[in-house]
Amino acid sequence: MNAIANLLGFGPKKPAVVAPVPKRKVAAKQPAQPAPEQHQWARSFAEIPTYRCIHTGKKSDLAKGVTDEFRRGCIALGNEKAATFYVEPKFHEDRKNLVRSMAAQLRTAGIRIDNYYYAPAELIAQLYATEATLNTSNGVLAEGITSAEIFWNEMIDQGLSMGATDLHVLLEEASRTGTLMYRVNGDLIPPRTADKGIYPIDTVKDAVAFAYNKLHAEKTNNDAGFSTAIDLECMVPYDNGKEAFNIRYTGTPNFGGFTVYLRYLFSKTTDWSSPQGAGYSADQEALLFSAMRARKGAISISGITGSGKSTTAKYFLESVDQLNGHRLNIITVEHPVEYKIQGARQKTIQETTPDAWRDVQRRLVREDPDAVFIGEVRCIESGQTAKIMNETGHLTLFTVHADSVLGVFNRLVDPTIGFTLGTLTMPNFWNLIVYQALVPTLCEDCKQPLADHLPDLAQFLQDRFSLDTSRMRVRNEHGCDSCHHTGVAGVEVVAEMLQPTRAILDKLR
Repeated sequence: MNAIANLLGFGPKKPAVVAPVPKRKVAAKQPAQPAPEQHQWARSFAEIPTYRCIHTGKKSDLAKGVTDEFRRGCIALGNEKAATFYVEPKFHEDRKNLVRSMAAQLRTAGIRIDNYYYAPAELIAQLYATEATLNTSNGVLAEGITSAEIFWNEMIDQGLSMGATDLHVLLEEASRTGTLMYRVNGDLIPPRTADKGIYPIDTVKDAVAFAYNKLHAEKTNNDAGFSTAIDLECMVPYDNGKEAFNIRYTGTPNFGGFTVYLRYLFSKTTDWSSPQGAGYSADQEALLFSAMRARKGAISISGITGSGKSTTAKYFLESVDQLNGHRLNIITVEHPVEYKIQGARQKTIQETTPDAWRDVQRRLVREDPDAVFIGEVRCIESGQTAKIMNETGHLTLFTVHADSVLGVFNRLVDPTIGFTLGTLTMPNFWNLIVYQALVPTLCEDCKQPLADHLPDLAQFLQDRFSLDTSRMRVRNEHGCDSCHHTGVAGVEVVAEMLQPTRAILDKLR
């Protein structure tokens, strides 16, 4: 039976002998261009890793045939050995063959393709714009230009476009995010971008560390290197080719993270047409000019944080210089210098230097000043310096954090500053005390009638005080394009001023 089965082909078969196939070398597998649904997204510059080459840029030898149409929809970034593609989705759909052709061309040149991402056309254009910083035919970034520097410039310019006065940078370890919040017309708001100002923490940290370590003005930083474990302070000059100004940099650790506070300090001469133009009343303007013409006495400009004290001090000193025909010796001592004050000799004090304030006190008297600006009085040493300059017969200006005109007295007698009430109530000590705040002004394009939103209040004002409420307006909480959807178009000063009389000083003793 077995023999018959073998003859019919059903018996057990011997294994076939197969000739060995010679092994061939296989090239390293490159990632295939994925289907659209497999694409990951890169939506902002913060998500782009550091790159040294723009392979599809106009300066690249590898992209001689690349058209402007291609560059509107696709970019390849990387280094001399690798590339990552960022493609606009519609371009990917319509011109997939062009992307494949470019990838093949790079592979032929020995450049591996690491990945493909979708990206909005705006981001692609932004990436190509960095080619202005490139200086070789291969598109390698110029020495010293890093993604941290580019992101620093990007976030500062974002604030300029929004009309911001401050930028708060929040680094949060738990969520591993860095968040940008801009102060516009008194409110903290995120940028109106797709990412809402939220980025990977390392991207943001690298940018603020770069600014502190590499961009700080000489002798303004309080520590050798950036660290999220200590308080940091410095001034950072900024110039984007259109505007040049200083940025006051303050960093502080907090529970679960680190926050950097950046204040935009525009260096142009204060552009008030008059104090009334900034919001002061006619009577207050008269008091200011009276104080400017005096040649002695203390002038305190007070307010809460962000109330425009330094701007008012700058205006005051520049006006003193002009009213006196540029014939006065005006000296400032600041920590650090924030604004360029026309007509003044400005110096930054290094408070970390032993006896820094004592040295300043000794030198100031010898420098024959007519007027002295102490910057912010916030410690015993700065307060003592203001006291000495005032008592030696100089016009002495300083700023101080306080919540009212009379609150200035409470602040200055605090043990951390050290004035005595007896000193502050001497007949010839004061010239003028100013307290000010900044209040938002409504957007003219979207403000709304009071009666439409608070009819009960409108009726109460009419009945109780016989007020015409027809012209009263309230803020539109949704805003419009003109005001970046904040409902606010600017800020103006509200203030109170006091020239202490002997009767007032007697009551304060």
